Amino acid sequence: MKDDQSVDILDLNYPLLVKFKEASPGTFAHSKILSELLEKIGNALGLNSRKLKIVGFYHDIGKTVTPILYSENQPADYNPHDTLEPWVSFALVSGHVAHTVQILLTDPNIDREIVDICSQHHGTTLAACFFKKSGSEDENAFRYATQRPQSFEAALLMMCDHLEARIRSEINSGKITNKEGIENLIDIVFNYLVDDNQFDDVAIPSFRVLRKLKVILKLEFSELYKDHKRIDYTKDS
Repeated sequence: MKDDQSVDILDLNYPLLVKFKEASPGTFAHSKILSELLEKIGNALGLNSRKLKIVGFYHDIGKTVTPILYSENQPADYNPHDTLEPWVSFALVSGHVAHTVQILLTDPNIDREIVDICSQHHGTTLAACFFKKSGSEDENAFRYATQRPQSFEAALLMMCDHLEARIRSEINSGKITNKEGIENLIDIVFNYLVDDNQFDDVAIPSFRVLRKLKVILKLEFSELYKDHKRIDYTKDS
């Protein structure tokens, strides 16, 4: 992996990150949280924490193409998906993965391995909200058509991304009001991704590592959202 210390792509003044924060402050805030979480996981598990921090920061940068499509950037009184057909919404939203790849490939300081990991963070997962809204019985029409995680780092990115978004959503909706709710949801999402075959191509280090990972996730997310209050990314990033 490129590691030119004279050009630090994790510096908040790095041009790509400056553009990211200006164009999509909600997504930037989510990505900053994810990068810090992944860095902690990397340190705890003896992985390349810098690589994990980078993919955490950059995995969703494609959302800067049309920020308003994503809930973390929307004001409380406006959601463009309210007036769009579900299949149109899914086509637009799922496009952020390709946009991320396109943006990262144009930056000479972003290593190809980083691009690959970022491109796998949705795998073939189901966009459940649009699928349910459509009333369709064809799940495949609402599944991402990207590559499933091919490395443990990519699996960690997928897992943490899904967890942060889901926990934030359920706290905002009032479904989670305590630490136990967060811990239970972590188990549910973890098991769902495994049962959905998202990690079938990943060589998991050991069950000991997985157990340690779950402990870290429960500790970090419980601390991150310890007040169990609505998270508004549009106010502070």
